[in-house]
Amino acid sequence: MKTEVDLIKKYDHEIRDYYRELAEVGLDGVTVMDIDKQVEYTDLAIELIYDALKRMGYQSVNDVEARKAIKKYYNIDISENNIYLAGNKLRRYVFKDEASKERLEQRKAMEVDSSETVSYFWNKSIYVPKYNYIVSYPSIENTVELQGFDNEDADDDIVEKGKLYYSIDTAYFYRNQFVFHDSKTALTWLMNNNRSFLRDLFLEYGYDKSDIINKMMIDEVKGEEELPIGKEYKELFVSKGADGRLLIHQGLLLYMLKHADRKNLYYCMLDQYLSYLLDLENEPEVDGLTKEERYKAGAYIGYYYGLMYEKCIGT
Repeated sequence: MKTEVDLIKKYDHEIRDYYRELAEVGLDGVTVMDIDKQVEYTDLAIELIYDALKRMGYQSVNDVEARKAIKKYYNIDISENNIYLAGNKLRRYVFKDEASKERLEQRKAMEVDSSETVSYFWNKSIYVPKYNYIVSYPSIENTVELQGFDNEDADDDIVEKGKLYYSIDTAYFYRNQFVFHDSKTALTWLMNNNRSFLRDLFLEYGYDKSDIINKMMIDEVKGEEELPIGKEYKELFVSKGADGRLLIHQGLLLYMLKHADRKNLYYCMLDQYLSYLLDLENEPEVDGLTKEERYKAGAYIGYYYGLMYEKCIGT
């Protein structure tokens, strides 16, 4: 029987060294450490995060299934190079035993000064191959807590002897359960505790295949008594993706068509939005859309409006 390795115990010295460094650099953490330290500590964080997720019950899928899952929820081929992925607010982690050119690019992305730079490592969702999970800002302090540690007034005795234990955000477990295992339990948890993650999948990556998420997006703009008007629709029907492309939420429109009736007035919502979207004279700016994008979106939405009107009102 294979004995499970206690990674916190195995890397006790390295984790405490990290906290010593953290006490020196302050709240900006690993991002302002020397680049060699950033690389070293991030490699360690990637291992610790996987161990923490496993202890929470996460079981990684194989590489093929992981690629399919990311394509489904993010509409991206995760095997693309990191320069392309970074433009979609994603990166694929490159281990130290992998291609030296890609590893060097990752190192440079960690060293970039501005988060506004597209390649910047620390504000991306990081897909970790081999272990097949996704995480944001992979750092030791977000994974292993040192009991009693105060970033602004670090006690040497606590750094030396304080208790170390896993304290990873529960949201990471449920996000990965949802993406890689299509877990209904995870979706319920995310609906109750981390809607922003689901909202980002919808708005930035065009994931509009879930009735539950579609209903959530509608309910966030639709009042119980009055229909929203103009800008109140926000990006419900149309949004700009993580890479700046136009996303028309056709899955949402299909959901609305299926459930449209005279009571929920979904067809009236489309009518209201179309009037706003296509009123170029009085509404010159709509969510950063060009005139051509507004016409294209209007054609799609107009089609579904016609179908809903016919269903609810008749010809």
